[in-house]
Amino acid sequence: MLSNQKLNNLSIEKTLINCALFVGTIIAAFYFFKGGNRILMVSLISLPFALMLLSRMDLAFLFGVIADASEFTLGGINYLYIGTLMQIMVIGSLIIQKAVLGRKEKYFKNKSLYTLPSLFFIALILSLMLARGAGLRILGSETWGGMVYVKLIISLSFLMAISEINISKKQINMIMIGTVIMGIIGSISQRAGFIENLSTLSTIGPESVGSKRLVWLIPFVYAAFPIVLAKKWKIGFFGWLVWLLLMGIMGLTGFRSKLVGLIMATFIFGFILSRFKLRYIIVSTLVGVFLWIFAIVISPHVPRGLQRTLSFIPGAYSDVRTGKDALESVEWRVEIWKYCWERAPEYFMVGRGSAFNVYDAVGDLRRSDIMEFTPWFAYMTRSYHSGPLTLLIDYGVIGLILGSWLLILILKITVNGAKKISTYNTIESRFCLALASILIWEIISFYLVYGQMPKFGRIIVAAAVVSVLTNSIVKIYESKKNENQRSQALEM
Repeated sequence: MLSNQKLNNLSIEKTLINCALFVGTIIAAFYFFKGGNRILMVSLISLPFALMLLSRMDLAFLFGVIADASEFTLGGINYLYIGTLMQIMVIGSLIIQKAVLGRKEKYFKNKSLYTLPSLFFIALILSLMLARGAGLRILGSETWGGMVYVKLIISLSFLMAISEINISKKQINMIMIGTVIMGIIGSISQRAGFIENLSTLSTIGPESVGSKRLVWLIPFVYAAFPIVLAKKWKIGFFGWLVWLLLMGIMGLTGFRSKLVGLIMATFIFGFILSRFKLRYIIVSTLVGVFLWIFAIVISPHVPRGLQRTLSFIPGAYSDVRTGKDALESVEWRVEIWKYCWERAPEYFMVGRGSAFNVYDAVGDLRRSDIMEFTPWFAYMTRSYHSGPLTLLIDYGVIGLILGSWLLILILKITVNGAKKISTYNTIESRFCLALASILIWEIISFYLVYGQMPKFGRIIVAAAVVSVLTNSIVKIYESKKNENQRSQALEM
């Protein structure tokens, strides 16, 4: 009884302290606002919420996943999205709890399988920052590009931290609803120009190729896609129509690789769910032939942005300028790969790093380099358009080995987890399976289609999200299964 009273008193004291901190920071923020210091005002207002999130890893994770769906960046800084703040909260929460509870506590029994390769890769990043320049002006570096390092370190640390997180079924549903809402908000904001520092490309697409690419639709498509796959439609044909509409919307963005990615993720999703694999492959092939014919038939009548997306399909019509742009894109990639491979041996031992000297990059820069994105300009700006080349040139042979080790490990764990959750047949498990299918294709495409270090970082974060959802779903339904078994045993 006395122990319970002490706990109640402690709870009351913590509540009073939190309330006092909240009221105090609001008052302080008001006076700082009157003084014109808005940065400090926002920081003070955010402090109570930050303290709350530091004590709740699951909430920080939840808000981070939802916020990332908007694709809003922090102050216009490339690669750092709003969700990154929540990832930092998760990492900070783990560090604080380890410091308070100690390493030997049972709470920390779940050691991440990703820990070793992640630590090695972080060590490689720090070594390259010392050898090639940090790329951060705040550290006095003369080079640029250090935000890639920052994002990678945060992503890898986040991947290691998530082994301690479990979320409830209700929270999974919140993620499903929240990501769709934020995806819609993100697309509307990009189109309307509500968010600063968005390029013209985000709004109307490049005029130079004669095809308005509606890139601003991407946040909505990526947010809606897992729901479309996960939902069991009462009328199956209607589900196919919704899926086809979503593919058409992605086609309007002009990104062929993204459209192919969604189609491949759909195939992987169905393949894992199917009981008869060979029959599924045959049916998928027939559906693919139908979609091929359908694309050929509609291609003369669709907007040029969609024509650009469909231009890789044999027989599909495209406007002369649009088709020329798409064809040159393929040839241009080959030129870049050849140009970069010739220079790769110089960096086998110590990679170039993601940071670069901007004065060297612009010293011989011509307008044509930017307009045509020449192989030299792509090489100078680390835009190799190849995952293996990026790891090899920028991070050396060691980087290629460590990066591949981590990605193969993620692929193996994701596939095994996807197989397990596919047996539950609930909307939550199918939603997670859809995300896992996207992740599986992203890893494959990193090597075969397109790969850069920012994409490597996004794959790491996606792996963390899928890992938490998979482990949580397994725990939820295995626990429910065990409860049912115990109930049946008692009845007998």
